[in-house]
Amino acid sequence: MTAKRHFSVKFYSIENAVLLKDGKILRFNHSCKIFLSVKWRCRLKQFRMIAVLLILLNSYPLFSHPHVFIDNQLKVKMTTGKVQEVRIIWMFDAFFSSNIIMQFDRNRNKRFEPGEIESVRQGAFQNLKNFNYFTFIEINGQNRKVQSVRDFSASISGNRLIYEFTVVVNAPVRPGGKISIWIFDPTNYVAFGEPKAAQVTIMGKKPAGSKISIINNKYVISY
Repeated sequence: MTAKRHFSVKFYSIENAVLLKDGKILRFNHSCKIFLSVKWRCRLKQFRMIAVLLILLNSYPLFSHPHVFIDNQLKVKMTTGKVQEVRIIWMFDAFFSSNIIMQFDRNRNKRFEPGEIESVRQGAFQNLKNFNYFTFIEINGQNRKVQSVRDFSASISGNRLIYEFTVVVNAPVRPGGKISIWIFDPTNYVAFGEPKAAQVTIMGKKPAGSKISIINNKYVISY
């Protein structure tokens, strides 16, 4: 006789488990064991997603220390008197990368086809809108909320997963001003590498006398 299902399993791993019912967390345990019926054991593979994927998809900031590590680069495109867009490139740590690659590289050819990229976007990226895409921008002291992004791409380099996407800004800049860009995760589940000026490239019409510096963990472009 098949046992009745009393809860849905939203995340299962060796270290952690989250039990949810009607969208609410019932229990969070470290190193806990979940006993499933034969039917659910057979389907367990479908639920073995890496923790961060489900945390980001379900928006539960449960952790106090980082579990995913990202190196990032920024390409700031400027025209005369305007910041057009910021192209953001993330390179994930090998462990997280292997889980996403295993999940979405369905034909195991070590590259993402267009359909697989769309699956990654829907399954492991688009809900980052709830976290402002981990991107916070100030122009001349004014916050510019990231409403949406475009041109998302996912690729594989060696054993590393790479995300690229564009934040549209289209904001005027004034002489003697500055652009501040802060990349961070408010939940502290994802850790970004230490900011370095070399990670920022200005494309297009670079203002005369402009310089890139790091102030309070923010990338700051002064001009």
